Amino acid sequence: MTAARRPDHRHAPTATPRSAGRLTAGGFGTAGRRWRWRREVFTYSSPVTTPDGLVRFGDHRGRLVTLNAATGTLKRIDRGHGQVWGSPAVGPNGTVAFSGHPGEVFAVDRDGRRVLHVTTGGPIDSSPAFGPDGTLYIGSEDGPALRPATHALTRSPARKATARSSLRAVAADAIEVEAGGRAVRVSSPDRVIYPATERTAEVTKGMIAEYYASVGDGILRALRDRPTTLERWTKGVHEGVVLSQRGERGGDAFYQKRIPKGAPDYVETARITFPSGRHADEICPTEIAVPVWAAHMGTITFHPWPVRSADVDHPDELRIDLDPQPGTDFADAVRIAGVARGLFDDLGMRAFPKTSGNRGVHLYVRIEPRWTFTEVRHAAIAFGRELERRTEGVTTKWWKEERGQRIFVDYNQNARDRTIASAYSLRPKPGAPVSCPVEWEELGEVGDPFRLNLFTVPERFAERGDLHAGIDDAHHSLEPLLEMYRRDEEQGAGDMPYPPEYPKMPGEPKRVQPSRARADTG
Repeated sequence: MTAARRPDHRHAPTATPRSAGRLTAGGFGTAGRRWRWRREVFTYSSPVTTPDGLVRFGDHRGRLVTLNAATGTLKRIDRGHGQVWGSPAVGPNGTVAFSGHPGEVFAVDRDGRRVLHVTTGGPIDSSPAFGPDGTLYIGSEDGPALRPATHALTRSPARKATARSSLRAVAADAIEVEAGGRAVRVSSPDRVIYPATERTAEVTKGMIAEYYASVGDGILRALRDRPTTLERWTKGVHEGVVLSQRGERGGDAFYQKRIPKGAPDYVETARITFPSGRHADEICPTEIAVPVWAAHMGTITFHPWPVRSADVDHPDELRIDLDPQPGTDFADAVRIAGVARGLFDDLGMRAFPKTSGNRGVHLYVRIEPRWTFTEVRHAAIAFGRELERRTEGVTTKWWKEERGQRIFVDYNQNARDRTIASAYSLRPKPGAPVSCPVEWEELGEVGDPFRLNLFTVPERFAERGDLHAGIDDAHHSLEPLLEMYRRDEEQGAGDMPYPPEYPKMPGEPKRVQPSRARADTG
């Protein structure tokens, strides 16, 4: 396999996972000219590159694979090392360590000879890491905290070691991010969370933590004192990674509604009650170190409740979610947002817009915390119905079969336990887009909302500050919207369906999609 230009020793090759578990590798030679070899293989774990230019990773059959990026040669090592479970770590002299399955850690030298075998006695919850002196650190069944497994590891004969769960240490494969006067430890900072795209470079776990620190005032204004659900993508936003939805289990990414075990002392909580009557203690950020720590835990998106910890039953925020349906796009949502701005002006309310981080637009209004979730949801229904009367191309229809090619006003985002990605949250889309506050005058000029991403928002924030800085200056009354809802109710337009996971709610119409209802009565 030949290359367009052989790399020199100053430019180490890189490896990047692509598409459905495939890997390609490449780098830059002298004068920045690109070279690459044209070999693709299935991967199971993120690749690492050793100092001598070898790319190593676990393949889909659990074998450790070595690729020589300079020559394109490939070697699979399967010598009883167990299944490659976590991402490998590169140690001294090219030693590579990786988690096996179940409950084992192996290390091999450059030629694939086993130089270490560690038995932990339980599942391993994190990838291994090397300290500067060659000490190997591993996780345990107790959680992602790392502990030393060996003394300095060199190319010595094979040996065994037993790890004791009482040992704890900070791995060298970690960084500290300054956040509001605290040094927050972030492990595996080089783990790739967002693969590179045609327009953006890859995004690592460390970069995400640093991003949230860079927009600290903004993200904290969106989260402060609010019970917050964490959307954790611990394996990264890669093709094939599945997000568990409500009530589901087994996804690679998931929503965390309860405070994770082992959270630092400065992470406060607030107890919230779900529609089912169950409750949970969710994290409740009070300082910027909390979002940065959450990034260390694999969080990329924050979903705050529209309440404060002092009163979790009365929202202080009305949220209008303009959601483009198939056949519509961001430009359509922007047009409807303009109509919504006029309606807010007529109501005497000041709304703050932001991109959703995808194709939609979110509008936030601070309200007096005097109304229940049900009443705030009714206000959102009334707002959406008035938009329907004022313009075409917008709908409040809950059932997708009735929405058509219109912008959906998702009124149920104001129901209890329904949340929206906060301002400044990253979204799990290629390129690490941000749900970014914008000014009304620039909303129509955004064009491509994916331009507002992890790479561009920090500079924008440094230059312009938080465009939602004034959101707490005034808290509005919902009475004008609730009066509109009562008027609609008198004319026969009452409540609308709740999401399917909710218990039957008072005043709710029959919760069945229209086509099925017609079939049942036909």
